[in-house]
Amino acid sequence: MTTSLKLLAGFAVAASVAIAAGLAFVYSGYYDVAATTPHFDTTFRLMKVAMRQSVQRHARGVAVPELDDPVKVHSGFRNFHGMCVACHGAPGSEPSEIAKGLYPRAPDLSKTASSWTPAELFVIIKNGIKMSGMPAWEPTHSGDEMWALVAFLRQYPTMPAGEYQEAVRYYEATGKTNEMHHH
Repeated sequence: MTTSLKLLAGFAVAASVAIAAGLAFVYSGYYDVAATTPHFDTTFRLMKVAMRQSVQRHARGVAVPELDDPVKVHSGFRNFHGMCVACHGAPGSEPSEIAKGLYPRAPDLSKTASSWTPAELFVIIKNGIKMSGMPAWEPTHSGDEMWALVAFLRQYPTMPAGEYQEAVRYYEATGKTNEMHHH
């Protein structure tokens, strides 16, 4: 047997052993899928990298519409207040009991939304994120509604907490949005 054939056979054996070990691990039930048990650090880091890379890839070529329109921002605020706060929380609003049981926890978008481009936010909102609790909005919302949420999220991280709470009070009292300051 030549050296290259021995090397190839060695790789084949090693790959077979790795696959068998992986299958044994999966079928053993050892890996705890409970939301109360965190992932292994390596697993969590790999999932975060995979998620960011996937979102970036799927956001390529997404045409971003005009997002500074106050009507879009206000519409996005209404959807955020009605659909997102339960899991992500907001100034003056803790995440719901259901959200506190999610793993991974939904991020505080007042701190993290600015780390994504508008196209990336749109991809996340449209498609959701597997195994995270983040639903896809595409089955229930139009493209305009999803872009309106992106328009709001672009301003949200720089919005003073008091301004957000004032907007919520006004909206809940009148059913309308007030003049949020644009940053």
